[in-house]
Amino acid sequence: MKINKYLILPLIAACSVSSCNYMDYNDETDLTENFVLSRIDYSRRLATEIYGCIPSGYNALGGGMFASATDDAEHSNDLSNVQKYNNSTWNQYSNPDDKWSHYYSFIQKANLYFEKTENLEQLNYDEYRWNAPTTYFDNKWNIYFYDAEVSFLRALCYFELMKRYGEIPIMEKYNNVDDEVTAQREPISKVMETISKDLRYAASILLEDWKVYIDYEGNITTASASEKIDLSKRTGRPTKGAAYALLSKAFLYAASPLFNNGQYNTEYCDSAAYYAAKVFDMDIYELEPNYSDLYKTGQFYSKELIFERRNANSNAFEISNYPISIDRGAGNSSNGGTCPSQNLADEYEMLNGDKFDWNNPVHSSNPFANRDPRFKATFICNGDIFNGHKVETWDDGVDGKNVEKGTKTGYCLRKYVDPNLDLKEDKTSQHLWYLIRLADLKLMFAEAANMVVGPNTSLYGYKAIDQLNDVRDRVGMPPKSAGSSEEFSEILRHERRVELAFEDSRYWDVRRWNIGGDVFSKDLMGLEVIPQGDGFIYKPRLVEKRTHEKYMDLYPIPESEVIMTGFNQNPGW
Repeated sequence: MKINKYLILPLIAACSVSSCNYMDYNDETDLTENFVLSRIDYSRRLATEIYGCIPSGYNALGGGMFASATDDAEHSNDLSNVQKYNNSTWNQYSNPDDKWSHYYSFIQKANLYFEKTENLEQLNYDEYRWNAPTTYFDNKWNIYFYDAEVSFLRALCYFELMKRYGEIPIMEKYNNVDDEVTAQREPISKVMETISKDLRYAASILLEDWKVYIDYEGNITTASASEKIDLSKRTGRPTKGAAYALLSKAFLYAASPLFNNGQYNTEYCDSAAYYAAKVFDMDIYELEPNYSDLYKTGQFYSKELIFERRNANSNAFEISNYPISIDRGAGNSSNGGTCPSQNLADEYEMLNGDKFDWNNPVHSSNPFANRDPRFKATFICNGDIFNGHKVETWDDGVDGKNVEKGTKTGYCLRKYVDPNLDLKEDKTSQHLWYLIRLADLKLMFAEAANMVVGPNTSLYGYKAIDQLNDVRDRVGMPPKSAGSSEEFSEILRHERRVELAFEDSRYWDVRRWNIGGDVFSKDLMGLEVIPQGDGFIYKPRLVEKRTHEKYMDLYPIPESEVIMTGFNQNPGW
């Protein structure tokens, strides 16, 4: 594969543009990679830049969420690129989520970092050891941890590529613009070897928690120590738990039916369970007591979070998703973007664990009452007070579908949305995007362990059924039981959909289970809200006919890449 030069040139440009006042070079001399990376500060900037690979699901797909390309939601904007997935007009020429070049560019940066920074420790010693010992020791441990962080991030890039495209090339070294590179798509086993190697290395170095002090020899010490380095500024970076959790997630995806001819790979399932259990054994993560509190802005220190992306202060997500009638000033309304579906709403059980049933008059007369608490933590419903505003989702209501960009489904999104921003004053808040949290890991363990030993047998000290019921117990839902792996799988898939709604899991879960042809081709349903006297009548109604072929569970390789490399295209494309 010939590496695109545009994936390489920005590596040096990024180091040179932002900081030329610090550079000590003759501007008549070409700025070379070796020069840039012979400086500790520039190497640090490159390592930090690789963090740009961490995905965020806020408005990530045509201004919408991945959920709007699933049976969980519809986007209010018919022209959004997310609609291409719903009507099957995406392909190898036009894929709104084509990330092939994106992630390989970060892999290139990671490879560059490792190949050109071998002498940093000696450079640090020569420049700072005797002139500025505090700076020397701070640099020493930063260099040590950066190696692990870059390994973690490179593994994350390979994982993001694998889950989209399946078999992918492994780029084992940095390639310059003049290099002619021959590469081939490697089997999932080879991809997993690469991911596992990077993450096991990262886990061997990264700490369980960054809110600590270390002494100059790298030992945990106290705040009162005279010679210490405060690592709390590293909070938000990958930890040992994050490395093990990503290992578990990668092995579970690689074990899934999409990559194994419709079956589970039990060897990979065993590995997924093993690494999840290593995180449980740390005993430092806990489920957030109140599910709704997870989605308050700025939840940096929740013990449930294992790895997240921390975004800058913004109100873009609120502008996109507040009910349409909420004024944001200057004659502009909000966009009401992500509209949760009735398909998803019907998945939420009654408080006693019964399935919701439209044929039950008690259920249908008030479909918002006595439901799994996660329902109201996720949905804004007709009549709710939100941001000081009473939401009206009937057709002619101020938030209804007869208003431009009004809700198409009878619901608006509550989860992840800050309800307290004054958009007229352009107020903002900080949002976290969860890549892995403890509830997700418990359900991943449960899925993997069930495939190895069933739901009720211990594996690495934990049972699948217990991990799933821990997640339900957090919200006060009654425990489940299952007598077989098949029965448990149905329960598990339901629980993942409800617990992880609007966290991108549904989009990838359905694909890796290789059931997209059945699930994503079903009609998308909404809620018809009919005013009657002082109340309302509620009933489901069709929102949109959807199409999705089974082969679409795996992304196509970009056609430009196929032409350039001769790679075989994924089946069906």
